[in-house]
Amino acid sequence: MQKGGILDVYDAVVIGAGPAGSEFAFRMARRGFKVLVLEKDKLDREKPCGGGIPVQEKVEFGRLPAGIIERTIDKARMISPENEVLEISSPKRTLTGSIVKRRVYDNYLQRRAEEAGAILLPETEAVGIIQKNGLAEIRIVDKRNKGKERKETTIRARLVADASGYPCRIDGIRRPVADKDVIVTHHVWIRLGKKQIDRRIGNSIEMYCGKDIIPRCYAWIFPKKDVVSVGLGTTKDLLKSRKISLKKVLHRFIRSHPIGSEKLKGGKIISSGGGQIPLAMLARLYSKNIIFLGDAGGFANPLHAGGIYQARKSALIAAKHCSDFLKAKSPAARSRALEGFDREARGHFHDENGRWDIKLRNLFWDDGILNTLIREAKRNKRVEDAIGTILSMREPHEKAYKTLESEMIDMIHSSATEKVEPYKRIVGRELQLFKDGCEADRFARHSFFGDAKRLRVSLVLLSCDIFRGNLKKAAKLAPVYELLHTASLVHDDIMDGAKTRRGRRTLHSIYGVNNAIVAGDYMIGRTYSVLSKGLEGLQERQKTRILGIIGDSTSRCCNGQIMDLRLAKERKYGSIGDYLKMAELKTGSMIEGAMSKGAVIAGADGKDAGRIAMIGRNMGIAFQIIDDSMDLLGNNRSKSLQNDIRQGKITPMLVHALKNSDEKQRRFLLGSAGKDLSRKNLEKIKGIYRKTGAIEYAQRLSGDYAAKAKSDIEGLKRSRKLNRKALGILEEVVDVLGYWGMMAD
Repeated sequence: MQKGGILDVYDAVVIGAGPAGSEFAFRMARRGFKVLVLEKDKLDREKPCGGGIPVQEKVEFGRLPAGIIERTIDKARMISPENEVLEISSPKRTLTGSIVKRRVYDNYLQRRAEEAGAILLPETEAVGIIQKNGLAEIRIVDKRNKGKERKETTIRARLVADASGYPCRIDGIRRPVADKDVIVTHHVWIRLGKKQIDRRIGNSIEMYCGKDIIPRCYAWIFPKKDVVSVGLGTTKDLLKSRKISLKKVLHRFIRSHPIGSEKLKGGKIISSGGGQIPLAMLARLYSKNIIFLGDAGGFANPLHAGGIYQARKSALIAAKHCSDFLKAKSPAARSRALEGFDREARGHFHDENGRWDIKLRNLFWDDGILNTLIREAKRNKRVEDAIGTILSMREPHEKAYKTLESEMIDMIHSSATEKVEPYKRIVGRELQLFKDGCEADRFARHSFFGDAKRLRVSLVLLSCDIFRGNLKKAAKLAPVYELLHTASLVHDDIMDGAKTRRGRRTLHSIYGVNNAIVAGDYMIGRTYSVLSKGLEGLQERQKTRILGIIGDSTSRCCNGQIMDLRLAKERKYGSIGDYLKMAELKTGSMIEGAMSKGAVIAGADGKDAGRIAMIGRNMGIAFQIIDDSMDLLGNNRSKSLQNDIRQGKITPMLVHALKNSDEKQRRFLLGSAGKDLSRKNLEKIKGIYRKTGAIEYAQRLSGDYAAKAKSDIEGLKRSRKLNRKALGILEEVVDVLGYWGMMAD
């Protein structure tokens, strides 16, 4: 029956005529179902939205009609917190995104739905839903009755698709989302004119990042034909706790950002708006006979908050399962249909992209990491392509994450070294060793003057500078730790059978094991020459302490190496405590020693010297965890890969995986230890590590030790005698060490 154009019962009632609701209505109506769409606003209203359509939408849904597209996008620019500009071009002319005006775009989708047979009721608001006799009863209000008493009407449906966005204002529906998972946005349209847009911005979207603009998100400039959408946002909890006025922040960006303001100069604001975007999927995407689509289900991208493609894709997935629901003869079959929607939608949005985007979000929301990423992307095509994939969604984001995971390990080493570059330059002259021309010098030069980061020698000077010491004196003694460290690496490579280190052939692989052993011993011997000159002019008490530090750290490093070899030989992988003790001795001791030595040269008191030593120890452990992760996950430029597996060495990932895997996986992992594995088996190990959370465990563990070092720095700040600038550099180095930990969830 039909009363006044409204049926007694619809197969599906859709709440909201945006991209999710209109796409779902189109697909259900095309299947022959009776569909009604309720839209609380006018159909021709302009929605506050950047209007970005990613490449993936074109791939899955086909090209949009030419009249819908405001501008074809073939570039993306990311502006770092340091205002470096990374421009990423589409790899192919066919792989381009688009910018639309939402009014025009939404009207196109709405017409498709109507042509397929759906009925659209504009300015009709759903205010409440109750379940009765297996049907949903929806109370609606006609908002066109201006100035009159708004009378409620009830319609019934076998299925309801809630595509009403966020927040929910319908009685009977609860969609709780934590404030930390909701982005609040404010945006304006600025009329610039096509000529100025073409000249200043072109066919590129622009994203401006950094906490000085807006924390936990970004500002955007999206060009249309003759206007640009300019906006920004941040998480709801931050908005509340810091009492941020998005309107004021946006106007400050438009007026004063050194790059953005020039792009927008002379423009006129013609409209403004805002909204809320949930970045977390609901725990369940259906309730009885109600499903949740688009922002109502939390389908927006958790990294950049894009939601148009995600809305249509959620509707596409839902349509086939809801068709099964409406055809089902039993409650059990109907329940299975909606469970199928939840499972497929979650698999696509979370497993394929969302779980990786949540990890990546930590990187893009941190100024230090983002500066590093953008600098690296400008010289590293792999990093550039990964960021391009994230922005365009042309491929699953798992690939982008794994690329950045691999490159991040190398970036940590290079970025930490860049932070201490001034000290590296100071000590440079003192490192001009091995000039005698003898064979031992030739062997030593290969390792000592390779791709050396000189981090330890730089830390000697940095520690000395923190306590306002004499850097010339520190520079004379700094090479001791570089010599000892390089000698230990030469011997380590022999024991590991490593053929390369940081992209260069190892010493023993060129000159033979015997010559390499002698060269390592030769470098240890040269430390006495450096010491004899470097100790001149120091007080006797300082000399004694420095010699004690060097002897203690060297012996502890050797004991750590012995422990590493013993654990590998005995295949002892049961205790993370064993691993951490080994890391403390093997690596922590040498960085601890370098920083202690710098403090003693500066004349630091015992308490402060103890703090700086502990900072070095925790930094060393964090470095060791990162280095051991590199063995499996790093790029081939970083080091000779799978040496640890080949040697059967203990790592945090292995310890965690063995404790959290099934029997078959444990047998495979234990059987792989000490073997040279094929690429297929290496990938199998990575798969087990990811499934058991072993990679995240190692990331968090390194992050924990970086956090301990950061906490010790906070304790050191209470001293009034420190060089605050130097201490800030140390803090930046420790922050870099924390990058690896930030790649975990």
